[in-house]
Amino acid sequence: MSWVQSIYIFCSFYMTGVIWLIQLIHYPTFSQINESQFIAFHLRHSTMMSVLVGPVMLAELLAVSVLAKNFEVFWLIQGLLTIFLWFLTFFVSVPIHKQLERGQKQHLQVQLIKTNWPRTIIWTAKAALLINHLEFLGVK
Repeated sequence: MSWVQSIYIFCSFYMTGVIWLIQLIHYPTFSQINESQFIAFHLRHSTMMSVLVGPVMLAELLAVSVLAKNFEVFWLIQGLLTIFLWFLTFFVSVPIHKQLERGQKQHLQVQLIKTNWPRTIIWTAKAALLINHLEFLGVK
């Protein structure tokens, strides 16, 4: 296994864990934050998430770009799924977060949870495909 594959695998599993934590625990707690404290809470959330996932998402994208350059079907699929995750993140999730920066809105919090399910499912599918691929290669 190459160091690029190792980076990609780490990033994919890291993001799978983070997305489930966000989906099941963190986003649902948004509605429990006092309205007077929500803007500060959301700013902290956005700042810390950028620090915790930004570099990892970028490393995941760069690694899969290198891995897909040989046009192997497995890595092309991983690459397409990663690009789709970036699309969902920056064209669906980020705009909702931008609206939440102005204050707590229940309908936006519900929308954030609903629209985050595709990202949760895709990162999980990528991880499952990786596990299957590693087993196929005999990696233990």
